[in-house]
Amino acid sequence: MTLSPNSNPNHLQTSVSNTYYYQVNDTEGNRYCHCGSIRDAKNLIEMHQGFSYQIIFYSMPPKTVDVSAEHIKEYYLPESELQELFS
Repeated sequence: MTLSPNSNPNHLQTSVSNTYYYQVNDTEGNRYCHCGSIRDAKNLIEMHQGFSYQIIFYSMPPKTVDVSAEHIKEYYLPESELQELFS
């Protein structure tokens, strides 16, 4: 997989449609957080001396999962508890 610079010099684009994110690591190499943009990752390493970041590529794009729900019981307020919003 090759990386090529985009029109924005702070952004990298892959030649295939893989998804990626930036992982910011603390001074001991432990994961501090994940960022969606390189700008955010660079801001964090500027704020914390010794922090670093790396690009993590997903092997496949995340999948969308369809979830269905079934209403078991409908809930309504009794008539006596209803109030007008505007008088």
